[in-house]
Amino acid sequence: MTDMPRRQAGPGGECPLTRHGFSCIFTKPFETTMIGRPGPGKDAMNWKRLLAVSFVPLLVVACGGSGDRETAAGGTETVEAGEAPETAEAAPSVFEIGDSVDLGEGFSSVVLGVKTQPTAGKMIGESEVYFSRAAEGSTFVVVEFTVTNNGPEEEYFLFSPQLADAAGTLVDTHVDATTNYSVHELVRTEPEEGSVNFNSASTYSPGEYKTKAVVFEVDQAAWDAGGWTLLMEDAGVVAVH
Repeated sequence: MTDMPRRQAGPGGECPLTRHGFSCIFTKPFETTMIGRPGPGKDAMNWKRLLAVSFVPLLVVACGGSGDRETAAGGTETVEAGEAPETAEAAPSVFEIGDSVDLGEGFSSVVLGVKTQPTAGKMIGESEVYFSRAAEGSTFVVVEFTVTNNGPEEEYFLFSPQLADAAGTLVDTHVDATTNYSVHELVRTEPEEGSVNFNSASTYSPGEYKTKAVVFEVDQAAWDAGGWTLLMEDAGVVAVH
């Protein structure tokens, strides 16, 4: 039986590289190959292949991969690496006409009523300067509401409800009709004494409220179909029709 060749160290019986923190494998007398640094020729090629094969799983573990997650319906959907799960938006709070809605910043609002009418304002003689008429097939939607300063200090605050149809599409305010209605038709409930510029100003003393109005022009048939709401900033919506 032929004896297997012994692995030998370098001169002096030790690998000279162990002093520097390397491990050595002795393959031939007086020849060493560092683990972590390739030797010549074929050994270098094998080392590169080993490094490549070992490195790929590390990348997969470190970076993460695609996967599946369960959905509320019991199915699955693919989630890409680094993708955050989607969060369902909370449904807005729904209020009724007459409810007090907290607008934030110390202010609140109450929708007093909603009505439709073909005109807004007042004829003065033959003049229609202060008078608005809805287009044929359309109607004015008039919203009366209050805004109250519940805070301890005088504050400047702008707010007006926004009208949205059943699909959530917002309707532009009819500026002329709003002005004409506010000046000539709106019945104010707050005391005139102590109010800043009565109804039109947006500066509120502590505890002060103002009665306001906003007018929209919408298609009569669309209005009759229902599903209309008033958006009250981020506080929620008021169901109106």
